[in-house]
Amino acid sequence: MQGVPGTTASEKTSHYLKTEDDIRLYLSWPFQPPPVDVTLYHDLERSVGDGGVVTYRLMDALGVAGGNLAAEFMALLTVDNPRLLLRLVETLAERIYTHVQAVLEAGARPIFHLSGSEYATPPLMRPQQFDEFVMPFDRPLIELMHRHGCKVLVHCHGRVNAVLERFIAMGADGLHPLEAPPMGDITLADAKRRVGDRLCFIGNLQIGDMMRAEPHEIRAQVRRIRQDVPTGMILSTSATPYETVLSERLLANYIAALEAAAE
Repeated sequence: MQGVPGTTASEKTSHYLKTEDDIRLYLSWPFQPPPVDVTLYHDLERSVGDGGVVTYRLMDALGVAGGNLAAEFMALLTVDNPRLLLRLVETLAERIYTHVQAVLEAGARPIFHLSGSEYATPPLMRPQQFDEFVMPFDRPLIELMHRHGCKVLVHCHGRVNAVLERFIAMGADGLHPLEAPPMGDITLADAKRRVGDRLCFIGNLQIGDMMRAEPHEIRAQVRRIRQDVPTGMILSTSATPYETVLSERLLANYIAALEAAAE
């Protein structure tokens, strides 16, 4: 892993699991759950008060697998050896569930920000594989979070048209960022007509537009979003800024978006 100068982004120079034998070796290792300390969560809760919310971002099982496998290798596994990939995801899901359970039992009540399901969306996988590699593991994890009074936001870039209702079926409270074409394959208005009040949408301002567009263009985008979905929507960018120091253009566009939202 190496950082990209001038940004918060990083890139992998090599993946940990390169072959099927690497996966089998990893699965053979003994596993000891790491200790859980929620002191920072409680410190943040006191610091934020009524001025915001504390979120806990974590990858689901497929997301952890996808982060440690090259994209081409994982795609081939879904065809050549799906059982091995499923064993890896099952093992990771059990460990993630145990960790989240410990966090909740320690008294933390964040809004969970769950990533990773985008690895099972087209064109990376077929919708039926979403049911195989995501639903059986994310649904019980979200149910656990809900039993402790927590809301769950699923983060999923790209083409979600074919799996949109599956986010409701798995129990998600919100979906971020729901990208319109060309980044995604469904408009915000069409998605809202399909899901109604069953799912809150967060996002829809492309971070690329925020970095390059003119402020008047961002204001127009915000107005269109508010017109398409007047309720059940949290205006946000599709991602956090990559720049370590915000450019004048990006700062001006954030101000423009806030002003247009407050009109």
